Amino acid sequence: MRYTQVVTSFSIDNAIAAALFKKTYNVSIEITNFTKPIHESIVVGIPYSTELNLTGCMIFVNYFCREFSAKLPPGNILVCDAEYDSMTEMIADILEMDVPDTILNLMKNIETLQIDDKTALAILLELIMERNTIEEIISSVIKSEWNEVHKIFGSIYQKHANVLIDAKRKTHEIKIVKRGVGYIIYNVSNELESLSSKIATIYALKDLETVFAVSYTHLRAHETSLHLVCRLLLE
Repeated sequence: MRYTQVVTSFSIDNAIAAALFKKTYNVSIEITNFTKPIHESIVVGIPYSTELNLTGCMIFVNYFCREFSAKLPPGNILVCDAEYDSMTEMIADILEMDVPDTILNLMKNIETLQIDDKTALAILLELIMERNTIEEIISSVIKSEWNEVHKIFGSIYQKHANVLIDAKRKTHEIKIVKRGVGYIIYNVSNELESLSSKIATIYALKDLETVFAVSYTHLRAHETSLHLVCRLLLE
């Protein structure tokens, strides 16, 4: 195979899919947030909003096929099939590899969430996901230690599932400054409150155009809500 590297993001689904490539081919895996150019690599999953700074790559995605095809720079190959519920399922099928139904169903359950919950969970996992956790998942997949993969994700989800519940509750605490703009205040020293407030802004975007999560330390004495939002917009 001409490619020696698989590039993926801080996503459990994409990481498992990338690990399947490594089980099949002699490739290295790079975990990235796609802020730098990528050359001559297999790319597994990429956020649609990302600027595609790719050269000579083969990109695998399972969503926005037409849109990705239109924006992909020349010289790259796109493999996209929106019929798959997850990247894990798609790559397992392409490579003809067996992945336990428990893992495929776990990825499907994430990928088929309602769009608000799916976006919130994706952002939550991005906020809390550490490189060593993703590397643990990749290592477990390569060794076919599927129970370990399930255990890792289970502990992450269990630990932070209440963040999504608290985030939905916090949408009712958002202060509206003017039509379409609001903010929510949180205590930066409280990790749960900090995370749930940031996720609450995702849910609130259904009804508002712009929502800020503002820590108490960011507030200034005697500052009005309107002045605060103006300052945040300018920063």
